[in-house]
Amino acid sequence: MAIPSKNKDSPDLVNLVVLHGLLGSSSNFQSILKNHKISSQANTFLLDLRNHGASEHKDTMTFPEMSHDVYHFIQENNLQSNLVLLAHSFGARIGMNFAMQYPEVLKGIIIVDMAPYNYHADQRFGFTKITHKMLQNLLEIDLNLGYDKVIEAVKLAVPTQDTLGLIVRNLESNDKGEVKWKVNLKTIFENYLDMQKTVPQPGHKGKYNGPIKIICGEKSDYVSQDILVNFHNIFDGLDMSKDVEIVKDAGHWLHHQKPHEFINIVANFLQSIKK
Repeated sequence: MAIPSKNKDSPDLVNLVVLHGLLGSSSNFQSILKNHKISSQANTFLLDLRNHGASEHKDTMTFPEMSHDVYHFIQENNLQSNLVLLAHSFGARIGMNFAMQYPEVLKGIIIVDMAPYNYHADQRFGFTKITHKMLQNLLEIDLNLGYDKVIEAVKLAVPTQDTLGLIVRNLESNDKGEVKWKVNLKTIFENYLDMQKTVPQPGHKGKYNGPIKIICGEKSDYVSQDILVNFHNIFDGLDMSKDVEIVKDAGHWLHHQKPHEFINIVANFLQSIKK
């Protein structure tokens, strides 16, 4: 796993490891983490997850495997002291699995706009079918068309402007004009629906009972009020009135849409677990 961004070392700072969403990368959250309210409290580590960016491209990507990837990175870089995970969307599902598998190394966890829920089985959450179809369409694009034509094809395959920017950043071309994906698109497509069905389960040590903050967008298509109760299945002692924050007028990309509110919630949580 890559370590593209990290603040100066300090034993007084939290080690904040960030897990991005599907088709995201280690460049996500950089502006958030540079804010003094967070950077003054944390050494930050932004990762490329399995089959994304500079990290390993493999044929499988189960949540236990990806949780182990993160655990290996943490052990290899000696971050298990004062460790906090900040995990968004797809990364949040990895983060929840991590909390079940390795609760002893976590000082706290921040879950952003994703619940421990079988989204594929609930017709209300159309994003699963839309995303799966988008991945299929992207796979069918002929990369030999050249960069400009590939970009035009991507625009036709991607449903929203927010998603378009995310997808385009996963394309690169060399001096010869050859275009390739930075992500392992084939494996992501083949595993996507199973990953949406998978619900994190308590590990052999039981539920995670450490500090947690859950942040959701009021207008998100990924979380609804009635499924928040599912967090109780894996987070012991969760206090819905204290541990869950709903950001008004924000959707799934709430850290972009409401950065000041998001920064304040994260900073306050980091401050609270120092006590």
